[in-house]
Formats: sequence, C-alpha cells, structure tokens
Amino acid sequence: MRIGISGASGKIGSYTCQYLSQFMPDVEIIGGTRNKSQFIKELEKKNSNFTWRQLDLKVDKSIFDFIDEIDIFVNASGAQNLSRSIRKIILDKMPLIEVGYESYFDSLNREEAPNTFLYGVGMAPGFTGLLSRAMIDCFEKKNENVKARKLWYLVRESISRSAAEDMADLFASKVTTNHIASLENNAVSLPLFNNLVYPFQYYDAEATAVDEIYNINSSETYMLREDGDLYNIAARYAGDKNGLTNYFIKASEATAADSQFVRMAAEVISEHSSMTIVLEGPSQSALSGCTCAATIANLLKNGCKSRIERLVECSNWKEIYEQVISSGVFYVNETYNQSMMDLGIEESGEL
Repeated sequence: MRIGISGASGKIGSYTCQYLSQFMPDVEIIGGTRNKSQFIKELEKKNSNFTWRQLDLKVDKSIFDFIDEIDIFVNASGAQNLSRSIRKIILDKMPLIEVGYESYFDSLNREEAPNTFLYGVGMAPGFTGLLSRAMIDCFEKKNENVKARKLWYLVRESISRSAAEDMADLFASKVTTNHIASLENNAVSLPLFNNLVYPFQYYDAEATAVDEIYNINSSETYMLREDGDLYNIAARYAGDKNGLTNYFIKASEATAADSQFVRMAAEVISEHSSMTIVLEGPSQSALSGCTCAATIANLLKNGCKSRIERLVECSNWKEIYEQVISSGVFYVNETYNQSMMDLGIEESGEL
C-alpha cells in the first residue's frame, strides 16, 4: 500500500509522515513537494519506506504522474490547491483524505465519489470533534444524557503564509456573514488558560456536527486568541486581504516567540454531573498531523462505511481518537469531574 502525501515538507505534512511511520512502520510513504527540502532528505535517510517525488499541484501532469504511483492521496498542502475537477479524478481512482478547510467541501454530492473521501482531518474541528464525541460517549455509558457541550482551544504557533491567507479568507467571510457571534469580544480570564484571551465563538457546520449526531441543543465552540480583538483588526484591514494576512503572520510569530503549544479544554454537562478534559501538546500542526496519520491508519485497517464525510462523522471515530491519545502527542492530559467554571471558583478559593 502506497500513501501519497502532498505538502509532505510542510508543518502538517511533515508531522503526518512522522506519525504515520510510527503507527504503520511498514507502509510505503511517497512525499510530494515542489522542492526537495532538508526535512525530506533527512526523512529518506531515517525511513527506508519513505520516498520523495516532485509534485506541483498547479500542474495537472505533475498530479497525474503522482497519483499513478500511489493508492491513497492525502492532501496536506491546503484544500484550495486542488481544483474540484482534479479532486474528482483522484476520487475516481483512490481514497482521498483532506486535512482542512472543511467548509470548502460542504456542497459536495455524497454520491459522486466511488472511493472514500474524509475531510476536516486536522485539529479543529477534526480532533476537537473527536474529543467531544469521546466525552459524550463516556456519559452515554453511564446512561446520562448530555445537556450541553463547550470547547475552548488556544493555539500558539507561527503559521505559514498560505495558512494565514486561508485564515484571512475564512475570518473575513465569517465576519461579513455573521457566522461568528456578533457580540464584541473583550479580553477575559478563563480557568485553565493562564493569560487574558479573546474568545471567538463559532456557529458553522463543522463545529456543530457532533451536536447533530447526539441531538445536543446547547453547545459552544471557541477559538481563543492572545493578540487582540479580531473584530477591530478585521475592520482595520477591511478590503485589504494582504494586510490582514501579514498581520496574522506577524501576530503568530510574536505569540510563539517564547513557547508554542496547543491547549484545549472541553466540557460536557448532564443533569447529574459534569466533566472537563484538558489537553496540551507541542503545536496545532503536530496534533493535525497525528490526527491525519491515525485516520490513514484506521482507514487502511478498518475501511469506512460512508463515501464522503467529515472526520467527526466517521464510523471509525473512536479508534482514531484512541490512537491519537495513545500516541504521546499530548504532554498534558487531565480529567476533572467538574465544569470548567467550577474549577475556576475552586482555584480562586471561592465557595
């Protein structure tokens, strides 16, 4: 079985290669990039099952030559780098796994693909959705119905220009279409997050996919930022995508200067009890790559019942989640039998 990974030398692609080698040391990995980076050269030396191929996603012939050599295509280079027509050609031949830009695929006809297509296979909402499902599953085993779900995540990591451009596009569209809560976001202090943060609440299909599965009416998903109120920032750069992109790059570099990590806190609440899980790992890229590798490994081992679906809807979600948790990607993994705000009261000494 030959796994082709586009963007193999990028942040997420490199971690995908690393964790896939850990999960399935005998699988053949073919990494596709425009240029042979130092990372690729070192990976070839370390892993005899890894080979490099030149791949330019802007050149159709380069893509066709690449897919002729592989059995599964993993796109870790950005969803917009594959056109709809090229994606259909790939799916006619083999399974396709997409790391991100989840809303890009919502309009796909789920009967179009003869092969499996899993998308949203990254940290958010991919892994964050798996985390929510795992917590809800714990309550269901105790015959408790979940009334509410909340999740917060904070990323401190420098980002690439392409990622910053995607973020500028995504945030601008969400602000203009009111997909993010319209209330002004001021800095707040949250339990389990040390510094003041700016929370931005999401109401999109990916963030609420788990709620649809379990019929949960009360849920909140927040991206936390340390670098300021994005509403004012977006207004400042209105109509200037390049300016907003440059801002995201500089802001990410500044916040990651001292240390980089991804930290998330998720809670579920039933009529009788609450549970909060706190996870922290080295970076969003590492968690996205690990989640992607676990998805590939489980797709190879167990197959997939549906042709096209988000990661959180995948029939193998539990196996993927458990593989990520057991991978060692998190250096903090704590569970509390309280809501997060109750933890805050306890920490402050209030009764």
